Amino acid sequence: MLEVVDPSRVGVKIGPMHEGGPMAANNETLPITEYAVRQLGGYGLSHLLLMGNTTDFTAPLSSH
Repeated sequence: MLEVVDPSRVGVKIGPMHEGGPMAANNETLPITEYAVRQLGGYGLSHLLLMGNTTDFTAPLSSH
């Protein structure tokens, strides 16, 4: 992507989902996330959006 588009026009969103649901900050996820942020920091991206545990997609939807 960065070979075609100027890095200052590219943003990255990190918000991994897994079988257990949304990302939660803990001793397992924080080192991996910190590593990814450090690696992405050297590209001069426009922004990095880190999505946390904001919505529980594992629960059934309520009917309205």
